[in-house]
Amino acid sequence: MPTYSELANRPVLSQPVYEAGRPIEVVAREFGLDPASVIKLASNENPLGPSPKGLAAAQKALQVCHLYPDGGCTFLREKLAAHWAMKPENFVVGNGSNEVMIMLAQAFLRPGDEVVFGSQAFIVYKLATMLFGATAVEVPMPGFRHNLPALRAAVTDRTRLLFLASPNNPTGGTDDPKDIIALAQSLPDHVIFCLDEAYAEYLDASADLRPLMASGRKVVVSRTFSKAYGLAGLRVGYMMGSAEVIGLLNRVRQPFNVNLPALAAAEAALDDADFVQRTREVNATGLAQLAAGLTALGYERRYPTPTRSSRASKKRASSSGRSVAMVWSAGFGSPWAPPPKTPASSRSLPSAKMDFEDAVRQVREKDQRYSPQAYDLVRLSLDHAQKGIHGEPKKGKAMVNRHVTGPQLLEGFRQHVIETYGPMSYQLLQNWGLKKTDDVGNIVFNIISTGLFGRSAEDNLEDFCGVYDFKETFLKPFDPKAKA
Repeated sequence: MPTYSELANRPVLSQPVYEAGRPIEVVAREFGLDPASVIKLASNENPLGPSPKGLAAAQKALQVCHLYPDGGCTFLREKLAAHWAMKPENFVVGNGSNEVMIMLAQAFLRPGDEVVFGSQAFIVYKLATMLFGATAVEVPMPGFRHNLPALRAAVTDRTRLLFLASPNNPTGGTDDPKDIIALAQSLPDHVIFCLDEAYAEYLDASADLRPLMASGRKVVVSRTFSKAYGLAGLRVGYMMGSAEVIGLLNRVRQPFNVNLPALAAAEAALDDADFVQRTREVNATGLAQLAAGLTALGYERRYPTPTRSSRASKKRASSSGRSVAMVWSAGFGSPWAPPPKTPASSRSLPSAKMDFEDAVRQVREKDQRYSPQAYDLVRLSLDHAQKGIHGEPKKGKAMVNRHVTGPQLLEGFRQHVIETYGPMSYQLLQNWGLKKTDDVGNIVFNIISTGLFGRSAEDNLEDFCGVYDFKETFLKPFDPKAKA
């Protein structure tokens, strides 16, 4: 009897799973914290909450949620057309901008096609490419910024799509609007250029591709209501382009793909200019505050960052008992030198930034041989090893009194690294100072003895009292592919 995997489409078997930022409630449960005390920085959510106009409209729409939503997103497309001085047929609306990018890939990609994008760009470009059997062409990003000439040079006769995000997610770099337009104009007729402007509201100026659309160039632009409008939980995004390309995308769009409250909220939020302006101001203030804090800690800015640049987030508790998500560059780097021991810039409310800066200071004081990413990674690996041996903790209980031996920890570390970073794991570990297995052991002892990451030294010593065979376990060079 064939298995499900044997029956599945081939691209599905190699398709990675998108790993979103962990929900606050899940983190709180795992670490035994009050959810109200956890500040999440992993998913670029608006710290001001949703647009008040959008929220009011969504609440009103819930009163008639026994009805199906408008399958054609008629009123939202009309409002977008007025907002952009275009026509409703120039817009397709999706369940977040992710969905409209998947529509684009579904409509135009087939095995043998190529898709060009930056190596540190939004992961959905790669996921959409792989899902439809096309080939991802990832162009290096020196200094964590797009190299537009290199993107253009990567285009071949097989290229079907070229994705560019400005500002880029997750590295935060932007490109000059004139350079973006020049790139779009230079592409051959068989290439569709997609400009991802999920964070464009945070810029003073962005590339206007509408004249190129009107002239017949194959260009589309995607935007979202998740960020500046604060509607991430409702999932509304859209793509604008010629009537022809939008018509094709509507052929692959699922019926009723955007729900009723989401449509109502997006329509109302477009009129909430005051909220968007306040969001921009809070973001600018937060960037200045965090820049000053990191500068005071001895970091040097490598290039201007007009937008937030986020990475992976994990938990720690500050000395005041307040919980804060730590944001590290997770291999992508940041606009702050020296790499790779650099926290990525972030945007949140001032109290969260103060906890963040305090956390950076505390980690640096513990052992500067290793990057903050290394501490974060090893701490997660301890949990990974514990869960593999002892199972998940009971609801509302943190992982305590779960003994792990040195070999068990090392195997959990290997598994966690490979599952998280795959082929990149060896180079990332080298960058973060984890060059030998005894480096892992040193960090474990630092965690145990100092109570980093929200646990007291007493809890850690009791928790990991079975790890004293490290001396023999951590003496050989580290190879993430080897077994313990």
